[in-house]
Amino acid sequence: MRDNGITDMNEAATLIPNVSINTDFYAMYIRGIGTAEANVLAEQAIGFIIDGVYLARIEFLRPGFIDVERMEVLRGPQGTLFGRNSPAGVINITSGLPSDEWTGRFELTGGEREKLDVRATLGGPIVDDLTFRVTAGHNRNDGHTLNLTTNETSGDRENTFVKGRLRWDISNGLDAMLTTTVYEYDVRQFIGVEQHNTPQELETLFLTLDPEFEDTINREGTSAPEGSGSKGEGIIAGFEVNVDVGEYTLTSVTGFAGYDDKTGGDLDATAFPVIGGFYEQTYDQWTQELRLTSGPGFIDFVGGLFYMHSETDATVDIDLLRNITVNQLTANLLPGVLGGITDPILGQVLGAIGLNTLFEGDKLAGEYAIEIDSYAGFLQANVNLTDTFKIILGGRYTFEEKYFTASLGPTAPVSIWQIYLGGNGYQDEERDFSETDFSPKVSVTWDPIEEITLYGTYARGYRAGSFNITALTADDLQFDSEVSYTIDFGAKTEFWDQRARFNIGFFQTDYENLQLSTFQSVTFVNSNAEEARIRGLEMDLTVLPIEGMLVTLAAGYTDGKFIKHTNAGCTSTSILDLSSTEGPGVIPPNNVCDLSGRPLHRAPEWTGSAIVGFGIPLGNLPFVGTVAGVASYKGFEFMDSDLDPIDSQDEYWLFNLRAGFRDIDEMWSFEVHVKNLTDELVKVFSSDVPITIGAHMAQTNAPRTVSATFRVEF
Repeated sequence: MRDNGITDMNEAATLIPNVSINTDFYAMYIRGIGTAEANVLAEQAIGFIIDGVYLARIEFLRPGFIDVERMEVLRGPQGTLFGRNSPAGVINITSGLPSDEWTGRFELTGGEREKLDVRATLGGPIVDDLTFRVTAGHNRNDGHTLNLTTNETSGDRENTFVKGRLRWDISNGLDAMLTTTVYEYDVRQFIGVEQHNTPQELETLFLTLDPEFEDTINREGTSAPEGSGSKGEGIIAGFEVNVDVGEYTLTSVTGFAGYDDKTGGDLDATAFPVIGGFYEQTYDQWTQELRLTSGPGFIDFVGGLFYMHSETDATVDIDLLRNITVNQLTANLLPGVLGGITDPILGQVLGAIGLNTLFEGDKLAGEYAIEIDSYAGFLQANVNLTDTFKIILGGRYTFEEKYFTASLGPTAPVSIWQIYLGGNGYQDEERDFSETDFSPKVSVTWDPIEEITLYGTYARGYRAGSFNITALTADDLQFDSEVSYTIDFGAKTEFWDQRARFNIGFFQTDYENLQLSTFQSVTFVNSNAEEARIRGLEMDLTVLPIEGMLVTLAAGYTDGKFIKHTNAGCTSTSILDLSSTEGPGVIPPNNVCDLSGRPLHRAPEWTGSAIVGFGIPLGNLPFVGTVAGVASYKGFEFMDSDLDPIDSQDEYWLFNLRAGFRDIDEMWSFEVHVKNLTDELVKVFSSDVPITIGAHMAQTNAPRTVSATFRVEF
């Protein structure tokens, strides 16, 4: 990943079949199953662990990759060993370890759109048996969508981070590791910034109020920029102790993680303030895991206990028609010359009597708090029947308690929101519930010959129920837990004198009460689809055909569909369409459609990638030339759970290219990267626009971008 200039999960996912990630929208999917966007209280479908610490929120991935030594993507339910809420899979990230020898790395990247990425790592001994490793970095990049209102870019981003690791080899068989990461981020974009496929009556209105308005997807838009984006800071800390007790190793991992985040801004993708919203949240979690690992034998095992306590406090503010002024209306409704004359006069006269602001806005305000206590015991045992045949038996028992309080309502006694809420919302709602789950796992592996391993697995997955931060009614506050049943089987092979590896796996997973996010005119609400099924295959090939050349190919196929989904969201059309499920006869919104038998969203049938790299000797020079090409493919996918074809993306290819020089001892390198070589324009997010029924908004990928990286290591 480092060689290919990949610094975050969003880019890494393009190279991993059947994986889709967008940390800006809390979206992470494996095999078409993922975490619902826009609900920060929803439980993850994918577990992620960084340096042994389980993290329950995607916000912890916002700073990107920091001194990553290894990343594992494990598809399918992984709850036995890797913690709670991982029915779709696990992403396990391991950072570089402290060393008793001095090591260091400095990396500088610069490029188009004011790209700058500086990061440095230094490690070595402090005293005997005490070593450290520190990584610090800062990166920034202008966005790639031009705001026609301000003539500035939307999507500018900036990250700063520091990670420190301290290792103490206390005695033979006793060691401890302290890891701490602090970070802050600032992403100046919120959801889609380009409106598209706008109904004619709304387009006419928006053009009247906003002459720069356009609804073509072309990396240009008129989204109101004021305050839009995500800004926050966080910390991840872990303390691991390993003690050898005879033939066993006892491991304790204590973790703390927390962040403060403010996310929000314009919600309608126009310069006129139709609707905007902000989420502010403070999240803290404490985890403790005790793990006992046996030595090798006829039966070897890993077992332990896990505990997590988390607290979330959040507020939501959604404004309709905020701070509408006389000037905003007359500047566009009156002809240019007349408007230029009347605006200052009206501004002064009405301002003197306090009437320049015609409408301060109609605010919907909410407060939420949730506390979670999760307890688990787990055991996985390998029964080594022969040197080549093994049975793996495992299970995880979970008990979870949640306590939730919520209030939501308009701040004015007479409010437009009362129409959508069907009243004044809800105040001081309290919910608490507890759940138990046992998730077993059974696997077999067989090595018929040294170069081939065959395997088969049955596993049950579980994702806890939770609450909706954007529910408009008290009836929608809670949604149920999800369970899944998976069968995996396949083969892992090596051949050609270990110069080639080929792996292939087949899978099928059946879901009950699949958790989904459904758009309902104003907001996303989490609910459950009764039954869903995914099945498919994944394969990868790595070959060293000649000295200095590496070829990696990967592909995934997924057939995902709703077996039964009778409470799905409905596609929206013009409000003037009387046959529409969201027409004037359906207010407040209460739209339910049947999508049974239809495909899952975020589940393209085919995905794949190819990487071909060369190291080219340059005579007797002490360095070599490097050239590599990367291609990634994604098939057609629906991007919204209502399966509206407007919110979809056709199949596409993306190509990256890099070339440069590298010291033969790998002490330094210089490379130029070209990403999105063919300047392909694709949507990475698309959804209905709140309130403006029938309109849609999108975010696109970055255009062709050139950058250069210089790296020094010792």
